[in-house]
Amino acid sequence: EDVALHIVTDYTGLINNAMKAASNVEHEVEHIQKYASETNKGNYIKEVSIHFKKLVGEQLEISEKIERGEELKPTDKLYPPEVLEKMTVIADMLDTSSHHSGANSVLSTAEYYKHSHDAAKNGLYQPPTLQQVEMGLETYRQLLHDDVVQKLAYQNQIAVDAFKSARQPDLEEIDFYKKIPHKKPSHVGRMKDPNIYKLGNEITPNGYDAKQLLLTTLNPIISEASVEIAPNDQFRNLFPNPDNCDNPPYNTDHKVMAINAKKNFDTLFNIAVESSTSQRTEKGPVMECTTKQGNKFTIYNIGQFGIIDIKAGLTHQELNLTFKEDYQNRIMALVPVVDPTTGKSEQKQIGFVRAADAKSLNICGNDGINKTTVPSYFIGPSYTEEQTKALFEEAKQYALSVREWSIQNNCLTEMAAATWDVCTGTNNISQVQKESSRQSNQNFMYQAFEQEYLERLQTFQFTSLKLVGQNHSELNKSEHLDPQTYNF
Repeated sequence: EDVALHIVTDYTGLINNAMKAASNVEHEVEHIQKYASETNKGNYIKEVSIHFKKLVGEQLEISEKIERGEELKPTDKLYPPEVLEKMTVIADMLDTSSHHSGANSVLSTAEYYKHSHDAAKNGLYQPPTLQQVEMGLETYRQLLHDDVVQKLAYQNQIAVDAFKSARQPDLEEIDFYKKIPHKKPSHVGRMKDPNIYKLGNEITPNGYDAKQLLLTTLNPIISEASVEIAPNDQFRNLFPNPDNCDNPPYNTDHKVMAINAKKNFDTLFNIAVESSTSQRTEKGPVMECTTKQGNKFTIYNIGQFGIIDIKAGLTHQELNLTFKEDYQNRIMALVPVVDPTTGKSEQKQIGFVRAADAKSLNICGNDGINKTTVPSYFIGPSYTEEQTKALFEEAKQYALSVREWSIQNNCLTEMAAATWDVCTGTNNISQVQKESSRQSNQNFMYQAFEQEYLERLQTFQFTSLKLVGQNHSELNKSEHLDPQTYNF
């Protein structure tokens, strides 16, 4: 069973992300070493040192627990001595001994590093010399290269060999070593997202590795090349806009009806898309939960963890759920389970919260829900292929019914024009849609008024050409280019 679960679980993606993050930070350190000014080097080592003061303090706290004979948590693990030694060298780069109490006590204590971390964050430290900064940067680079990247690469190789070996990657070790880099580069895990640059979104660089420097150059270019990023927004005048012509193609009533019809279609279509996505990720029965406040959400893959009885039907059992985000940005649902051997309670995962529910309820979001109580739950089947097809068909039939109504009321062209304006107008898109990956689209237009749309495309639609991506001052110096709109 463990082997089967291992094979169907995608470990390689999460390990790759952790390994790429560590590797990119290593390259960033190399860039800082070669090209940064003394001031920038000092500022960089300050961030790193503050991070390691916290980690070293946590490590020393675990050591003190062991010395006192206290029971450790499952997450209480110690780094190898050679790793901790490098971390301590970096943590001690910022000397805070004169800025907090206990300076004359034994320095290698968890309490010292806790105070030292707080003092350094508040700028209460003795700045290191340039020589110390250079040594700290090199120590950090070696730590990332020799320890973090190699450890994660080894675990990644175990995951890659999954089909030839029954051995599973050590997820605790992966989580343990991914904490060492002081930051996670902003592009890791997002480079393959096709929606990154839609509607003005972009990956904001937060470092200096090669990819992030490339993003710094690339973002302004992409933001100016708006025709390529948001093509449909560029063709708003495919049907005449009532604000820019003497004979408006539709009136306010048509637009209101188009807005309501599109909203209803999008609701049906998004449910179908969610069903299609769930088919690929949800294995076995799902758990439908309703909180005491009336919020509803679904937990899937409950059979994988074996905590919840997957017998179909309603179960009146109160569950105290805790939510945590995993490596792949999935929301884990956990419940306290009593260990029969020790009699102590531990948090055990029962499954994952469906992404759409987590987003709508702001589970694990900023100031969002991290815990909740479920008085009862229902175990039922996940979406089937037949259900998914039926949901897409329901959305299609709704769109066709809107078209039929338009024909019967002699307003087919008017409704087509109004719908296109609603589908392509950026002022019709809410802030929530702009921030989400599922943004305003033209699916309703294509389903309800496909023929009217295609007829407009029979005529060349460009009426003006505007130069973009050029500096106006440079263009003004040219004898041949005028930075105005060219009509043709």
